[in-house]
Amino acid sequence: MLLRGHFYGPFLVRESDPSSVASEVTTFWQWLNLLHALTHVLGKRALLLNLDETSVSRAVSNVRGLVVTSKCPIHRWSRRPIAPQPARKRPRRGAMTHICLISDLPDVQRVLPQVFLVNQYTCSVAAAAAASLDNVQVWRQGTAWSTSITMVHLLELLSSRLQPFREQYQPILIMDCDPCHLSSAVVAAATANGIWLVPAPARLTWLLQPLDVCVLRQYKRELQKRYRRLVCDAVGGVVSDAEWLLGITRAAADFLYSRPWRHAFLRTGTTGTQESVSSALKSYGSPPVQGPTAEHLRLLFPRRRNIDLDSFFHPILATCRSRLA
Repeated sequence: MLLRGHFYGPFLVRESDPSSVASEVTTFWQWLNLLHALTHVLGKRALLLNLDETSVSRAVSNVRGLVVTSKCPIHRWSRRPIAPQPARKRPRRGAMTHICLISDLPDVQRVLPQVFLVNQYTCSVAAAAAASLDNVQVWRQGTAWSTSITMVHLLELLSSRLQPFREQYQPILIMDCDPCHLSSAVVAAATANGIWLVPAPARLTWLLQPLDVCVLRQYKRELQKRYRRLVCDAVGGVVSDAEWLLGITRAAADFLYSRPWRHAFLRTGTTGTQESVSSALKSYGSPPVQGPTAEHLRLLFPRRRNIDLDSFFHPILATCRSRLA
C-alpha cells in the first residue's frame, strides 16, 4: 500500500478519513505542490501541461443566429442569395475527436501536438494529409475515439516535441480519469518518456482542469464561427469532407497557438501555489504542506477503479533519490 504512514522526502504522510469535495480539491493541490517541490530537487522548473478530448461535430447544428425571412431587408443588401444549409444524415451524425493540449509556457505551446482522431471512413488519406500541419495532425484509424494505444503514441509524440526544453523543465501532465488515460500501458509510457502524470478528480474536471475551466468553451465557439463561414463560402452551402477537415485544423492552430494559457493554470491552482485561483476555489483555502495520504489519493479516481498508485510515485522518487545521491 502506497503512502500509508510513510515518510517521502520532506513530506510526512498521515492517515485520515476524507469524504468531501473539499478533500478532493485539497488532495489534487497537494499532489501538484509535491511535484513542484520535487522539480526543485532535480534543479528544474515545472512545465505544466493539460490534455483533454473534445468532440468536433461534422455539422454544427442548433446554433443561435439570425433568422432571415423573405421580407428581411438583408436580401436586398446582399449581393448574392443566401443558400440554405443542407442537413444530410451522415454529416449530422459524424464527428471526430480532438486531443487538445495546452501549456503554461507560450514557447512550449507553439510546439505542442494537436491531434484529431478521425474514423477511416470519414475522410480520405489525401484529405487527412492535406489537413495536417507540422504540429496539428489528423490520425485516421478504426475509430474516432481515443484509446490507450492512441495515448501511448501521443505521449511518445509529445516527448519528442518537448526535447528542446528537457534540460530546464520537468513536464507535468494533467489529465482526467478516463480509462484510456490511466491504463497501465499509458502510465508506463509516461514513465518511460519522463512525463509526470497527475489525474484531475473524476467529478471535478469542470472546476479543476484548465482546459475545461478556461479554454474549451471559447474553442468551440471559434469552431462554430469557422464552420458557418465555410457554409457561406461553399457552393450550394455544402461543405465537403476535405474542406471541413482543413478548416477545423486551421481553426485549432490559429486559436490554440496564438494565445497564452498560463492564466488557466493559475485559476485552477496547479502552479504550485493557490494564490490566484478562481473565485469558485477561493473558499477551499490553502492545502496542508504535507503530502496526500493513500486514502485521499484514491478519492481522485472513479469508485471501484483499481489504480496502482505506486506506479505514479515510485519512478519520480527514484529519480529524485538518484539526483541527491
